[in-house]
Amino acid sequence: MRVFNELLGHAFDLSVPPRRVVSLLASATETIERIDQPETIIGVSPYCGRYTRRVHAPVVGDYIAADEARVAALNPDLILVTTGIQRDLGLRLAEAGLPVYALPLPASFSGILENILTVAALMDDIGAGHRLREELRERMGIVRRGALKRPKKRTYIELWLGRHMRTVGGRSFVHDLVETAGAAPLFGDSSAGYFQPDFDAVEGLGPERVVFFQEPEFPVDFRAECAKREWDRISELPLISSTVKTGQNVIHEGPSFVDSAEWLQAEFQALDG
Repeated sequence: MRVFNELLGHAFDLSVPPRRVVSLLASATETIERIDQPETIIGVSPYCGRYTRRVHAPVVGDYIAADEARVAALNPDLILVTTGIQRDLGLRLAEAGLPVYALPLPASFSGILENILTVAALMDDIGAGHRLREELRERMGIVRRGALKRPKKRTYIELWLGRHMRTVGGRSFVHDLVETAGAAPLFGDSSAGYFQPDFDAVEGLGPERVVFFQEPEFPVDFRAECAKREWDRISELPLISSTVKTGQNVIHEGPSFVDSAEWLQAEFQALDG
């Protein structure tokens, strides 16, 4: 089957169904496992193992780099990456004549579902993609209905604490997760996806609690960061800490996104009593 990926401007012939897949995108790896094709994956990134249990493949690259010769030696039918900072890697693999397909970075829960369908279609099992999509929609509907029972508190979201910190605007799947779980994201009216906020603006908007994400390899003390920013009031707010653990990762856009929404709602409810 001839495939054209507009995001890379790259066309290639895809064996259908593909039996040798290199996935350098954890969300795609998780999706392939969820549609019951884990044995097709022959190469992964170091992050894929966080979200899968039945994928046993060597690490051949990460989010920005790959051993291109090693990837080519695997003779893959399909290589999966995303856009954003990983797009340059996708372009290099395409220039090497490899069968690489880039999925768009999702800006919403709907975008996550679209990517799941795209991966399932590439794997020649669109039926499994539809079933997984409907399961996730139904579960998110339950979360959304649960959130209607309580007032939504203004919630400040911070990702990648410290030097590269970002908060979340309205054009982000993280916004959708936090809002569906039962909060009012502090910058939900912003048309941006991710940005560094004006610290005085954060204080002025009167957040009532904080959700923050950090990777265990780069621990940051949020209370200490608050002191540096003179956020005396924010430093005393209830905190919910998200990490890379499956079902507790607010920045992961794979099927376990819904697990994270369920977990976050339970955290909100525990704080509210």
